[in-house]
Amino acid sequence: MEEEQEEEKEAEEFSYSPLAGERPVREDIQAMARRRKSFNRGAWAVQRERFRLEQAAPPADFAVESVADVLPGVVKKLGLAAPFWMESLRRDWPSIVGPDVAKRSRPGHLENKTLTIFVIHPTWLMELKRMERQVLEIIRQSCGREQVRAVRLALDPDAR
Repeated sequence: MEEEQEEEKEAEEFSYSPLAGERPVREDIQAMARRRKSFNRGAWAVQRERFRLEQAAPPADFAVESVADVLPGVVKKLGLAAPFWMESLRRDWPSIVGPDVAKRSRPGHLENKTLTIFVIHPTWLMELKRMERQVLEIIRQSCGREQVRAVRLALDPDAR
């Protein structure tokens, strides 16, 4: 019986799979320490040249940032801020202006910080023109003051 237990222990010791993550923790730490020491400065020089990095030395620590924090900067840098912002305005339009106005209007396009709002009927166009300042203020409060400076109301060309 003792012999069977010893054979089982030996089989357990040699039956771990590195892919299954069953290696002892000590071996993992030692392997990571070996990888850190073997960083090749020549490889960093090649990567710097290939990716046009300005840093003279590799970064000591990589800071992990969420995509939500990084995405606005990337969108702005690529010049996609206005389309991205307009799409979020279209999506949130009913909650910004209210369900009644949202049924009869839609945001059109943004040009020189002037938002064109398309309205489906001339009666609603006149009603919204009377409330133009209030509509502008509501949009500026929900979307930011620097995004929209003025509002232009027009009949919807697609409403016919």
